[in-house]
Amino acid sequence: MKTSMKKAFTLIELLVVIAIISLLVSILLPSLTMAKELTKSGACMSNLRNLAVAFHMYAEEHDSYLPNLNPYHNPVPGNGMWYTNLLEPYTNTIDWTAEGWPWGMNPNGEWMHLDQGMWTCPAVTPEDVLRCTGYGVNEYHLIFYGRDPSGNLRGSLKLEDIYRSSEIFLIGDTRIYADWLGGWKTFKVLDCPVCTAWGEISGMGWAGPKCAAPRHPGGAEGRANAAFVDGHVESCDYRDMIDNRNDMFAHDGL
Repeated sequence: MKTSMKKAFTLIELLVVIAIISLLVSILLPSLTMAKELTKSGACMSNLRNLAVAFHMYAEEHDSYLPNLNPYHNPVPGNGMWYTNLLEPYTNTIDWTAEGWPWGMNPNGEWMHLDQGMWTCPAVTPEDVLRCTGYGVNEYHLIFYGRDPSGNLRGSLKLEDIYRSSEIFLIGDTRIYADWLGGWKTFKVLDCPVCTAWGEISGMGWAGPKCAAPRHPGGAEGRANAAFVDGHVESCDYRDMIDNRNDMFAHDGL
């Protein structure tokens, strides 16, 4: 009577299989990581598109004016009138504090970062958050305080007065270098790179630059997503933003 014997793997064959699997993992893992990052970037762009719609809805109900950064240049703490507060009816967000920042109290009485839906960039972690949750507006030449430092009325612009609406940055991935917090954090506005050099990182607390945040893959220095005044969204090369490509920050006019 014959008995059948199953041939077992030899040690060498097993090592070859393991080596092949390791090779496949090393080839596929970077692609999977890139796919994950691109998915985050796509979700970020969707958020910005919705925020641009919110700005337009606000303008439609306010005689074409964009919201002020805040009505006052030196706001009274907790006046609840930051642009984030003003856009709440159009963004379906809740729990913005009176300071306009995404912080609140959990059931244990502890301060915590709140996910603010379309305001939150998927590439941002709670440790990154300082002011807002990933996005900031073009403060220098588009979204202004309601009054200048002398107290004179100023306010933001009307959409109908912006002639290069498809070229001018409205809101996008932004950050500030907060030396006292150990590095880059999210922030509510960004500086014009012509007026304030983004590359000059100061060691004096808030003195660091408020600039675009290249959180997404692509280019030599990364990419930042941005919504433009006309409502369309782009993934922008960080170097192009530093160079103010096509005067995207309206340094030379609208």
